[in-house]
Amino acid sequence: LFLTTSTSGGFVSGHVTSNGGSDLVGIRVATLSTNKNTNSSGMYFLSVPPGLLTIIANPGAEDPSYVEARKTVTVVDGQLTSGVDFSLAGGIRLRGRMTIDGINPLPDVPVKIVNTGSGLEFPPVLSRSDGYFETAVPTGTYVVSPLPESTEAVVPPSITCLLYTSLVQTLLLQKRPVLKDIANAY
Repeated sequence: LFLTTSTSGGFVSGHVTSNGGSDLVGIRVATLSTNKNTNSSGMYFLSVPPGLLTIIANPGAEDPSYVEARKTVTVVDGQLTSGVDFSLAGGIRLRGRMTIDGINPLPDVPVKIVNTGSGLEFPPVLSRSDGYFETAVPTGTYVVSPLPESTEAVVPPSITCLLYTSLVQTLLLQKRPVLKDIANAY
């Protein structure tokens, strides 16, 4: 009797720590096809398809104490790609609300966030069904802009915010002719 197995995929492993070097427990690490949380030592192990993959630690800043981080790796069928480590910067929660009229929510509006010091542009976040959007970013100065459709205009086109503490700010998103706004970004 002969038993054989075929492998279709590879593996990725690594360690997730804070910028200070502490192991981060329970941080989700994900690809488009799978995800796992880090263990009690901050380690993770993923079974993934072969090819060029983006590995994301703390996707969408699910743990608001830390920012999201991404790495692109090449995974070879049947092999382990180890040492895909992440050091996550501390995060500050950036939160706002998109509304049509200051009351009624405006869902599914992408919001662009750019760090003015580094020029780093974060992946756009979408407003949820209740109109709120949120993400975690490191301390710094940011330009926050809704990404309007071709028939919309933003008034003003963006806000600049210094994030070291809580922030309350309002943006108006005007869709011809209906006013919409981002209220209470903090």
